[in-house]
Amino acid sequence: MGVDLLNRSLLTDFLPVQLVRSLGLEAVRSIAPLRRLLMREGLAPGYGNRAS
Repeated sequence: MGVDLLNRSLLTDFLPVQLVRSLGLEAVRSIAPLRRLLMREGLAPGYGNRAS
């Protein structure tokens, strides 16, 4: 769903959507724990929600 939203945000000319997309991608790029979480979720969805 997240990838679909990012793809759709590329197709719009609506400036606020482009701004939010840019800010979100910058946050992922600059915040290592967030980047690791998203990468982990991309590889194994729901892995972080499993009980140990």
